[in-house]
Amino acid sequence: MALSNGTLFKLRSSTSLDPYDSIVVTAPSGGYTAGDMVKIEDVVGVVVEDALIDVEVAVVVLAAKIVVPCNTVATAANWTVGTKVYYDSTAANVTATGSGMDLCGTVTTAGAVGDTDIEIFLDGRLALYT
Repeated sequence: MALSNGTLFKLRSSTSLDPYDSIVVTAPSGGYTAGDMVKIEDVVGVVVEDALIDVEVAVVVLAAKIVVPCNTVATAANWTVGTKVYYDSTAANVTATGSGMDLCGTVTTAGAVGDTDIEIFLDGRLALYT
């Protein structure tokens, strides 16, 4: 897919009926960049726009289709439609490996070898229930 390099906000909702939710947070030291994946307390989301320290910004925590950064796809079989994805707080992206990570959605468009972005159904609240 290779759409964003992890710095752009890429919401891909198809209709106004697609599920969507966001929260508003204050950017920490270092600020945020649009498209960053972050964990806010117990939820995972994607930052909507660039924000400097102490500036309020929206973070999407639920979206039917959104492009997010992922660890580089080495084996496309790990990134098929419906595969669970997990937030890796160290790399600030999603991975198909769940050990020690926060479940945050499922793949909606299959990844290809070399991709660094993936389209997912984001539900950053899933970590609350696992």
